Order: sequence, then structure tokens, then C-alpha cells
Amino acid sequence: MNGRKKMGLLLIVIGIFLILSQLQIIDINLLIRQYWPSLIIIYGIYKFIEYKSINATGMSFLVVGTILQVWNLDLLPGQFKEYIWPTILIVIGISLIFSQNVSHTKKNKFREDNFIDYVAILSSLETINAANKFKGGNITCILGGADVDLTNCKIEGSYAEITTTSIMGGIDLKVPKDWKVVVTGVPILGGWDNKTFFSPEQEKTLYVRCFSILGGVEIKN
Repeated sequence: MNGRKKMGLLLIVIGIFLILSQLQIIDINLLIRQYWPSLIIIYGIYKFIEYKSINATGMSFLVVGTILQVWNLDLLPGQFKEYIWPTILIVIGISLIFSQNVSHTKKNKFREDNFIDYVAILSSLETINAANKFKGGNITCILGGADVDLTNCKIEGSYAEITTTSIMGGIDLKVPKDWKVVVTGVPILGGWDNKTFFSPEQEKTLYVRCFSILGGVEIKN
């Protein structure tokens, strides 16, 4: 499903909920207050379905969303509530361990990852990828920054897809001049800026799907 269809489906769902609220069948304000963490859970499940595998990014969103949802519904015994935020920090730590590690050191700055899964949480990362059979992947940035250089990559086939998630963070993505870049997504008090060069001679296409909350993505050559 492309970005336009996803946006259309999202608008349909929102419209249905608003109609049900106007008919007083549901209380949309109550639903938002009680079940907003479910959006985090849904996003984590979506990451599993999208890449047909269990990945660190999807798992971290799923676990954190579940913890927040149980807490928000007041289903936890009182003594466990004190351990909510330490548990979330542990989950994020595990996610960092099992995600691809991108070092700041010059020695490990150059990589050849055909499929990327870069995560920056309360930190920053900088990497130059030179994969010969690039297929796409994920870049997740939460309260941090990510600088990913793909100018030396070669796409396997005619296109590749990257999903970027920026929550109160920023992602800088550099791509080759012979790639056509198509950007879609859902900005919530955030956005993206596609500064890439366009030419009819471009044969390779990079699809970038952005999910931004108080964050941003900049794509350039």
C-alpha cells in the first residue's frame, strides 16, 4: 500500500470516529485519553508486518506502547507503577543493543549494509553506507539526531524503501544524484524537506516514508 492510500485510509478512519462521536455512540475524548498508547502498539505491529520479520524497532514500540497502555488503564498494582519508567528505559536499552550499532569513530563510520535498521535514542549517529545491493530499511530517531550518507550506495533492482521515524529528533539523509526520491508520510507538528535534484534520466527510485512527531527529515544530494 503506497503512502497516498495509507493517508486515505487514515482519513476514513478518523472520519468514522468523528461521525460516531457526533452521534454520541462513542466518546472520542475519552477514547483518546484512555487508549492513545495503543497507537504506539499499532505502529510496532505495523513494523513487523511491513518487513515480515520481528525487528528491534517494532519490538521497542510494541513493548513501550503496551506498558503505557496498561498503566494508563490503571491495570497495574500500585507497587509496580514505580517501575514503569525504569522498565521503559530497559526496553529502549535492549532495542539499542539488538539494533545495528553505528559508531561515531572513524574506524567504523563506513558500512556496507544492504538493509539498514539504525536507531538513535537520546543520542546521535553518523554513518556512511556503501552497499552494492541496497534494499532500504528503517531509521528511527527519538530525542536525538541521525546523519546517514547513502551517496555511495547502489540500489538492487529499480527501487528501495526507507521508513523514517523522528520523534522530537532530526534525520539528515544524503542520496546519490541518480536517485529519484519520493516522500510520503504523516507529519504531526513536524515535517520533511526533499532537496534532492530531479532529472528524467534517473532510473532508480527511493521511496521515503516519514513519520514525524515534533521532528523532521531532510533529504538532499
